[in-house]
Amino acid sequence: MTLPAIAPDAKPSVHAAVLLFARELLEDQPWPSTVAGILAVTGAGRSQAYAMLPRLRETAVALAAPAGRPSPEPPEAATVAVLRAVRDFLMEHPGAVAGRGVRRSYSDELRRFVVGLTAPGAVAQSLTVEQLADAAGVSAGTLKDWLRMPLTPNLEEEPTAEPAFESPHPNLATILALWPSWEGTFHDFCRMLREDHRLTAGDTFVGNVLQAAGLRTRKPRGRDEAPWSRET
Repeated sequence: MTLPAIAPDAKPSVHAAVLLFARELLEDQPWPSTVAGILAVTGAGRSQAYAMLPRLRETAVALAAPAGRPSPEPPEAATVAVLRAVRDFLMEHPGAVAGRGVRRSYSDELRRFVVGLTAPGAVAQSLTVEQLADAAGVSAGTLKDWLRMPLTPNLEEEPTAEPAFESPHPNLATILALWPSWEGTFHDFCRMLREDHRLTAGDTFVGNVLQAAGLRTRKPRGRDEAPWSRET
């Protein structure tokens, strides 16, 4: 005789275990053959018993799941904490992320910051590498490379020279105000000026402004010429 499935997705071993457990509950009492007999033996109410039945079926299916530890869901609080921490860092460190897609690059400051989130007591200590990578917005492979790299201290750089002058011209004032806090490359800085601030100046002009203000020095090209471009 083949018994009907207690839970269609459960294994036969689970069906057998349910019946063996029922036998333990009945002990030496006769096996009830009707619903009324089951309720009488157990002393349960009909509505409560039928409300419990689907929960028992779900549990039976879960018991039949393959062996192994499923990947835990990322703790919501830790994930939100990482999202906020990375957001605040990027707001205070413009240029820490440059490029798009697979060509995206990251500053050393950002690398140290994200790795630091995994330290004992930090917000990401309970997250897996994949969970942290997803929350921080980097690929899992990139994060694994960062974790393998030695976490060198952030040595203080030589203080940047103060601007030699301030300009009332809006475009020049924008360049002089944004460069000191920029952490990306020079070319990314110029692209950011054009895309985010609608400046039409080219890279050469921006470099001339920063050099004349004492904020950036070009590598010598073998000629000694004025830093200003034509008609500046």
